[in-house]
Amino acid sequence: MNSQKYVEIKFQIWKDDNDNGLFDYKSDNSKKKYYKFKVNEKCLFIKTNNNEIKCIKDYKELINQNEDIEILFGIRRSFKSNDYEITNPKIEHKINIKQINNFFLNDKIWYPVKSFKSNSEGNNQVYSLNENDIIKLGRRKYNVHKIHLLFQGEKNKIKDDNCDKINNISYISSINKKSKPVFNIDIKVNQYKSSINKDSEKVNEDKNETFLISRSINKFVDRREIQNEIINQRGNKNEIKNEYEYDECSNCFGTNSSKDNPLIRLCNCTKYIHFHCLKEKLAQKKKISEDSKAVKTYILQNFKCEKCSKSYHLRFRIPEFDKVYELIDLIFPEEKDYICLESLDYIKENNIIKTIHIIELNDQKIFIGRQDYNDILIQDISISRDHAILEYNKNNRNLILIDRNTKFGTLVLVRGNIKIKEEKTFLQSGKINISIEVKDKKCLKTYKNNNDNYYDNDSK
Repeated sequence: MNSQKYVEIKFQIWKDDNDNGLFDYKSDNSKKKYYKFKVNEKCLFIKTNNNEIKCIKDYKELINQNEDIEILFGIRRSFKSNDYEITNPKIEHKINIKQINNFFLNDKIWYPVKSFKSNSEGNNQVYSLNENDIIKLGRRKYNVHKIHLLFQGEKNKIKDDNCDKINNISYISSINKKSKPVFNIDIKVNQYKSSINKDSEKVNEDKNETFLISRSINKFVDRREIQNEIINQRGNKNEIKNEYEYDECSNCFGTNSSKDNPLIRLCNCTKYIHFHCLKEKLAQKKKISEDSKAVKTYILQNFKCEKCSKSYHLRFRIPEFDKVYELIDLIFPEEKDYICLESLDYIKENNIIKTIHIIELNDQKIFIGRQDYNDILIQDISISRDHAILEYNKNNRNLILIDRNTKFGTLVLVRGNIKIKEEKTFLQSGKINISIEVKDKKCLKTYKNNNDNYYDNDSK
């Protein structure tokens, strides 16, 4: 190992009691708490329930912790290059989709699209967007569902020409480019019916009952009438209810389940519903707004089950059929470049609101903010009046996201390990701003600040 190098990590914690996972970049320094560490071997950084940052050398020490902790990230030597890298344990293996909508992502590792060298807008950093990126504007989160670029040879290939001079930005973008979608949910076997005929034949031994079940499948006879006939034959209402109640569509009472129109359960209810029946219900919740010529916005009000109030995902996948099902039909531009942004759930007064922005990409800027004159209007107090810009250049096929010197920042979720470069790498986790830099031991200074914390396993 190269003992002449070490990693310096600085933490700034915004001492505010908000639970929105926000860091105020414009707040007074007196409202921030500071920590500093230097490391040169494998270690782990954690945050305690008192918002204190600790560095742990031996992972076994986690067992002896008497308080609730949260793992931020780890530092280790890369297996391939022997360089230092940041391990991202929270997002490294998988994202639990069930927790995404409950502020699960707030304390993950984010990359701030922010200028730390100057407050002037001209020096703001930029980020090259990829499909499947998750971006955070204030406390509102969006998934980059689709980036469609014309010309098959270059389709969905985004160059980083304008970002080559900012190595960390290009590197973070390249890490996220390899990530997989988080919204193509694979539903489990007990959440859909692949073939009701096979299930019925296994359950029914009596030929007359099999005939009645078959008749209900093929001719869509009211299932309640069929159940009454079977009850008359068997005389056991409770047994019939347990076997057959949940195999029918709660909307049309049909029992046919096919690849194109499966019987599914996407909420906490015990009954199934046909895919097309659910789509028809949800289509009534859809509103379309075209305030900007380049942006079409779909607003989905109360996008949840009316009975159990569980939120629906916009799409799901049945592995057996190897097919993705879209609950909302979207109209995309023809023969044009575009990007599709989908919001994670935004809950307002128990109303689950989803928004989908389909943005045509021309040689123009798309402005995002809280004021009415923006192309994408987001009415939230955590959003700045002029928050961010989407800029696309057809010549070099570069789609970039620009922060406009905002209070709470524009962030991109980091979904992999990060190689630490000699220039500073800025990250954010909730209300914590983090700067990481590789330094030479010859330049090591003695720090005299009593509030600084150190961990140096190489010191003697």
